[in-house]
Amino acid sequence: TLANESHGSPAPRISFKLASDITQATSTAMRVGSCQTKIDVPLVTAIAWNPASQLAGNASLRQALTMITPRGDLLRTGAGELGALVSAPILRIHPGYDPKILVRPYNLQAGSQIFEENGFKQAHTGLPRTKSGDKNAVIHVGRLSGKQGLIEKVLGDSYASSGIEIQFQDVGAGASSLDGVLFSTFLPWTSLDFRQILKGPFPFAPVSDKSLSELAEAYSRSLTELKPDTGILSKIHERWKDVEPWTMLMSHQYCVVGDGIKITAKINVMDPDWFRHLTVD
Repeated sequence: TLANESHGSPAPRISFKLASDITQATSTAMRVGSCQTKIDVPLVTAIAWNPASQLAGNASLRQALTMITPRGDLLRTGAGELGALVSAPILRIHPGYDPKILVRPYNLQAGSQIFEENGFKQAHTGLPRTKSGDKNAVIHVGRLSGKQGLIEKVLGDSYASSGIEIQFQDVGAGASSLDGVLFSTFLPWTSLDFRQILKGPFPFAPVSDKSLSELAEAYSRSLTELKPDTGILSKIHERWKDVEPWTMLMSHQYCVVGDGIKITAKINVMDPDWFRHLTVD
């Protein structure tokens, strides 16, 4: 919240509300349609997958896990629609985001088929999946924030529909054996140096892909030029979706609320002077 006071009376005020916790309380507070002006901010929520995991150890299984993740429900019911669905850790308004690369759709049937093809069998609908008759398929996901929220129930119900159990726990001892980590992070803005993104704040080694690493290095070199090569970033976007290192849950938005200030209908935070446009026609 930004405000000044002069001559004993409140000055005009601008406040920014963020549905970052993805909780039921947030959903109630930020009802659909309650925000007149939204700003895309460089904050994303995702699940990063452990490449050593039995249930997330290859790209096809990570894609299946994304397919059974109801991201639209999370955005609507948990974040009050203060956000957007993205297919890579790049904001939609960034010139390197390729709008032709669509978000992977929610598809329980297609995701379940991939599990079957990788040996995770389900005897009957509603029963847990097993691999080679072994123990039930369980995914252990750590929370970097330490907060419990609506996201756990939504994901738990959806995964169970595909025969997969998901268990959340605080990141602590033995964290390197986790299948994934649920986290929110601010992206490097506006440089978007993907070398840092690929490292990730995780307790295990992140998914490694030679092509992604080479593209990240090439884009980093282009950042030293007068105009970065966003074409390279588009290639990173395309490769990211093939490899699926993270299941991107959403990118976030602020709701801009003005008290005594005229707020424009559309704001572009890529414009260095975007804040002034909030208050000046």
